[in-house]
Parts: sequence; C-alpha cells; structure tokens
Amino acid sequence: MTTVRNARQGSQPTFGVLRVGIMRVGLVDGAPLAQLALRTPSDEAVVVLDEGDAFELDGVGTLHLDEIRASEGTVRGEVTLRFEEIDDAD
Repeated sequence: MTTVRNARQGSQPTFGVLRVGIMRVGLVDGAPLAQLALRTPSDEAVVVLDEGDAFELDGVGTLHLDEIRASEGTVRGEVTLRFEEIDDAD
C-alpha cells in the first residue's frame, strides 16, 4: 500500500508502524534538505535526505521524500512524503 502525506517541520506523521519526526527542513547552500527521525518498533535512524531521495526500512517499506518546500530564514518548511509499505509488514 502507498500513502502520501504533507508534513510541517516539528510534526510526527505515522505510516503504519513507521513514525517520522520532521526535525529540520531548510536550505543548505541553496539546496533543500530535510532531516528526519525514523522510528519503527524494532529500529530508529536519523537521516538527511534531498528532494527525490528514498530510504528503505528493512522489512517495513520505503519512504520517499517527494518534495521539500523551504525558504531562507526562520519559516518552518514542509515536505511531501510517500511511503510504500511492504505487503507482509505488520
């Protein structure tokens, strides 16, 4: 199953067993980046992704960072996340 969600910096959307903490969204040397905390019942990781990147979570699925909406300054950025869940994941 595929799920798409928009999320603001500071939020924690969930996709089944995966919780995603949107830690930072912004521009680094003009390039949009997002720092995400990924948590499942059996694992956790902090990753920095570029727009268009994907991160595979073993036995759970793949999280895609489809879009980053960020600007210079202190405005909280937003991201569009797409999660492709593995069919047999609980």
